[in-house]
Amino acid sequence: MCPSKIETKLTEISAKIGNELHKQRQNLLSTPLKIGQITFDSNQMLRLLTLIDTLKDRETQQSYVQILEGVSTNSIRQKELDKVSAFGLLNSIKRKRIVTYLQELQNYQLLKKEKKGFSLTPKGEAIRHLFEEESRRI
Repeated sequence: MCPSKIETKLTEISAKIGNELHKQRQNLLSTPLKIGQITFDSNQMLRLLTLIDTLKDRETQQSYVQILEGVSTNSIRQKELDKVSAFGLLNSIKRKRIVTYLQELQNYQLLKKEKKGFSLTPKGEAIRHLFEEESRRI
């Protein structure tokens, strides 16, 4: 095969891969993630994953739950955690359900439990970046 034909074939393959990745990305962004009885859209998921990434292992699981629940304790106000975008994100959900959702996100391998708090897995980080990029386009 001559070099120009190889180059043409590689360009075609690259375009097909690019199109497939675009479809997969759009599917991920447009398909809400259902965990138990709650459905997260891409914006809510971005807020949740950003919270995990911002706090990392500096806060306890209880603090995460209080933030997601929208509980404004003195400690949360002093640390200005009541100003994060995920504050009150799950305010209509019972506390024990929020803990279950965090466990489910661990099962989906989006986050991992640390000695104190959580951190994003590489998969969770990639999804957070994807949602972040998409939110900038809108």
